[in-house]
Amino acid sequence: MALKRKVIGSFCKSKDPTKAPYIKINSKDVVTLKSGSYLSMESKKYQLEKLAQSEAAGKLTPELVAKIREKLEKMPDWVMADVVQLEEVN
Repeated sequence: MALKRKVIGSFCKSKDPTKAPYIKINSKDVVTLKSGSYLSMESKKYQLEKLAQSEAAGKLTPELVAKIREKLEKMPDWVMADVVQLEEVN
């Protein structure tokens, strides 16, 4: 089963310590969750580890690796993880 990844939002720390963390949907598209849908919470550390694995396996070009790494390094400290929608691809 192949899965297509799409970052739809962020899992964020609240600025108010008395409030719970929250999910902010950043997608410009309408996000629809269907029965059997998957959401993954991917931290910056996790994404950097997966990027290194993909780079070592030769799955990504050096230019693409640099672009993705730069984007991940810009992730603010209050963002705990990206919310990724996973969809089955036939």
